[in-house]
Amino acid sequence: MAFPQEVEETIRRNILKISQEHARNVVEISRQLVLMFESIINKENASTKNHYEELFKLIEQFDNDKKRFLEEVATSGALLVSREDFLRLNFKLNEIADNMEGLAFRLLSIDNKDWEVGTKFLKGASHISLLLLEEETKMRETLLSLSFNPSRALEMALSVEKIEKDVDSNYRVLIFELFKSEMPVQLLLVFRDIIEHLETIADLTLDAIDLIRLLAISG
Repeated sequence: MAFPQEVEETIRRNILKISQEHARNVVEISRQLVLMFESIINKENASTKNHYEELFKLIEQFDNDKKRFLEEVATSGALLVSREDFLRLNFKLNEIADNMEGLAFRLLSIDNKDWEVGTKFLKGASHISLLLLEEETKMRETLLSLSFNPSRALEMALSVEKIEKDVDSNYRVLIFELFKSEMPVQLLLVFRDIIEHLETIADLTLDAIDLIRLLAISG
């Protein structure tokens, strides 16, 4: 017969594993965003659409994993002390994925309309997307470290904070340049939404890191 502590540890491992899979999907979605930016810069319309379709498949997988996570929490999560922290973390990962989907849709709209954004602005946003991919990768690595060395997670979280500051710095420069441009108003508003989504994703990832810190402390 398993002791209560052993039962809780088993539940925690199961929920942590699902959470780590969520984070892996977030990284892969972020990778497809990077590839979408590259395709648009290179005017490869078919490639842009293919990467959007791959991203959408990942979003569907993310939604399926979310259901599995909620079922796991519903059936056994009441025995887990850090249940609320896991719930908040997974809801935060869901917010990140939702914002990535919204960003991808706007990118596809620009590509479908053949709007001329300007290479400078596309490359600026593409650079931020690369920083986001790095941030999501570091976030996932931090979450993975909870399985074997929770104290290491606290150290690794600092690298995510540094990348978020880089994103913020690049965002401020790009948004300033955007409003100095002579871009048509409709296009300007859509592109502003794109770079604001990039900034929002970076902030949400930092929120996720704070929740991973709480799990590291409680573990």
